[in-house]
Amino acid sequence: MQITLHHISDFLKPWSPIIGFTSALLAAFAWVQKKISKWANTLLHNHMAHMQQSLESIVSAQGQLVDAQSVQTENLQQQTVLLQEISFNLNQSKTEPRKRAKIK
Repeated sequence: MQITLHHISDFLKPWSPIIGFTSALLAAFAWVQKKISKWANTLLHNHMAHMQQSLESIVSAQGQLVDAQSVQTENLQQQTVLLQEISFNLNQSKTEPRKRAKIK
C-alpha cells in the first residue's frame, strides 16, 4: 500500500480541532504567564525600592550615630586626661609641706 497525501490528510482530519485547540491553549497560557511575570516583577521592584530607601536611611543614621559617639568618646578622653591632671596636682599639693605664713 502506498501512502499518499490524501491518506495523510484523512488521518489528520479528526485530530486537527484537538491540535488547534491545544496550540491555542498553550499560546494563551504563555501569554498569561508572561503578563503575570511582568506584573510580579513590577510589584517586586516597587517593594524592593521601598526597602532600599529604608536601608539607605538606616545606614545614614547609623553613620551619624557612629560619628556622634566618636566625638563623645574623644571628649570623654580629654575630660579623663584633665581630671587625671587635676587629681595629680591635688595629690602633689597635699604631699608637699606647706609653708606657714609669717604673721607680722
